[in-house]
Amino acid sequence: MDNTLEKTSMNLIEITPRPNSISYVPDLEDSEVEQTVALIEKVAKKYPNAQSLEFLKAAPLLAQELPHSLRNYIHEVRLKEKPAAFVIRALKVIGKTSVPTPRDWKDVTHPSSTHKAEIFLALVASLLGDVFGWTTQQDGRFVHDVLPMKGLENEQVGWSSLTQLSWHTEDAFHEERADYLALLCLRNVDKVATMLCSVTDLDLPPEIETILWQERFVIRPDQSHTAKHNSLGAGAFKKIEEMSRNPKPVSLLFGNPKKPYLRIDPDYMEAMPGDEEAAHALATVIENINSHIADLVLHEGDLCIIDNLQVVHGRRSFVPRFDGQDRWLKRVNVKRDLRQSAESFDEGLRLMQTLPQKLEKKKAVAREIDLIEAVQPIRGLALAACLQHFFFCGIFDLLANSPEKKFDLDELASELGFERDRLEGLLRFLRNEGFIEGLEAKIRLTPKAHKWSMFRSWYEMMVGGYAQTFLSIDDALPKGSPPAPRNAELVGIGSCGISMHDSIPIVMRLLATLKKKPELVIDLGCGSGSYLTEICKKYPDTKAIGIEPDLGGCIAAEKHVSESGMTEKIRIVQADAIEYIKKMETPPDVILLCFVIHEVLGQSGEERVMEMLQSAMNGGPDQRLIIIDIDYRIDEPSTMNHKLAEGYYNAYFLVHPFTSQKLESETYWDRLFEKCGFEIEAKRTTDQSIDSTNIEIGWLLKRKA
Repeated sequence: MDNTLEKTSMNLIEITPRPNSISYVPDLEDSEVEQTVALIEKVAKKYPNAQSLEFLKAAPLLAQELPHSLRNYIHEVRLKEKPAAFVIRALKVIGKTSVPTPRDWKDVTHPSSTHKAEIFLALVASLLGDVFGWTTQQDGRFVHDVLPMKGLENEQVGWSSLTQLSWHTEDAFHEERADYLALLCLRNVDKVATMLCSVTDLDLPPEIETILWQERFVIRPDQSHTAKHNSLGAGAFKKIEEMSRNPKPVSLLFGNPKKPYLRIDPDYMEAMPGDEEAAHALATVIENINSHIADLVLHEGDLCIIDNLQVVHGRRSFVPRFDGQDRWLKRVNVKRDLRQSAESFDEGLRLMQTLPQKLEKKKAVAREIDLIEAVQPIRGLALAACLQHFFFCGIFDLLANSPEKKFDLDELASELGFERDRLEGLLRFLRNEGFIEGLEAKIRLTPKAHKWSMFRSWYEMMVGGYAQTFLSIDDALPKGSPPAPRNAELVGIGSCGISMHDSIPIVMRLLATLKKKPELVIDLGCGSGSYLTEICKKYPDTKAIGIEPDLGGCIAAEKHVSESGMTEKIRIVQADAIEYIKKMETPPDVILLCFVIHEVLGQSGEERVMEMLQSAMNGGPDQRLIIIDIDYRIDEPSTMNHKLAEGYYNAYFLVHPFTSQKLESETYWDRLFEKCGFEIEAKRTTDQSIDSTNIEIGWLLKRKA
């Protein structure tokens, strides 16, 4: 096939050859571009995650604010079902992508660094129907990433490269497959072509068409729906395995005989065994499509909509770079009416099951592969506990801080005053998990142990502080039972250690937005005092007061302040925070409330939170309140599928209702601050390099004028 034509003007369609079934949408006027950019900005602020159900449910309504010309074009396509594929040039809308192409779709966290592009993609797609996902594809994400991956260069999946991705109907094996596909190109410097062909472009002999209308073919699930290309447990793919073993006979053509639709996937389909006529018909239609296939090069900012009932698509082969500049597309699936597929969806979600749920379930058989999966939480329980002891009991510190002295088992037990046999049992476990080596001679820490030690504060809080909470859940469930216990001291120590990575940087970024440096900062519930010591390091002329009602907390904070050499700048006071502020002659410039309001909400209710906030803000118009707290997004699958949410936040969320703490959503807190008479002057979240979930949020508040 000839190479794809280069554009010589904005009106030249970059397709070779140029079928009538594929076209470009007229370019948006400058005013329409501005209108669209403003809409995306507004939507992105309200919906920080394009993967969220909340956003996807609102998207069809929000999409009505897109330019009329674009809505009208897509409306006509939806009514007339032509062109069967079209391209919107949207580079002026989404801008060039500065983010390197990821090496793996699993590396794309959500909310993503290309959030606004995903918002635009979903809004346009929502003009055609509803965006949905698959339980067995890209871990249930709604917005998929199509990019080359090492190790998959020669496979028949969207992440291949060196081999041509054969043309196909998307998810042809499933009765409830997408009506449309939307592909947004973020990068394609190598001009890798997408292959397209519409059923309307074909010229099939009548006798072949007759066979194609008959249920004489089987289609099996493609590789993208297998456990190999997902990170979900193997159990999620049992239905896929069943569909592969016992595919249902289908026809290739369906719908209106005068205007047929097509379902075909040559690499995963065949004629029924022994049906030579059907095999010949299949070979004929494959040959016919090959002779009519068109190459379409998508450029950065191009959004291509494909009618999945009419058009097959594929991708030409290319040599991957793996340098951050490879081809990168965002993809969504769209159904015109989700109700028609109700039995195939997870209840309350938009994730398509791979078989209708009403199918008869087979009796479960215990298998080793399932047992291995099922006991992983036991391993996690033991590993988390042992790592906390490893750090807390001084084993790691002794080995890490004495590189010149090598300990054997007897020497280590003697130095620490531990029972030798029990210490040996712990170290054997940690050796098998990859944290120490040399147990038979001189014990050494592995690189893994050193790397994980940076995150020991998470173990101090979640294991040292909350392990007894997890083990007391059964006692705390009955009506009228007291809250589950926790080790408040270790929760505080761990929380302050974690804050060095997440919340303190948020506080610093919020303080940087102030017009003048604060002279006096007060931390209400100061814990160890680490927020104040870091602030005073940054701002040498700032004075600070830490208010802590707990005597033990005060002692810990005074010790930390003394060790930091800041006793002249920071004062720790044991007192009721609000009463102390009310009696101050000079109100503070900045008040800190870090992870306090959700405790007050859980123990005393919303009115008490409002009373506390309004009483604290008793200064003049220049006084500011910084609040750090949590956006409670436990019901958002896209958020909770994030690996950090799976490993940490899901457990973190769990302990709060059992310890009289009440987490709430960002929207809830925004509204409560407004009810208090506050204006949000700035809002920040965690550094994306350490936590890209955006679950932790900082607000900078002032009184409304």
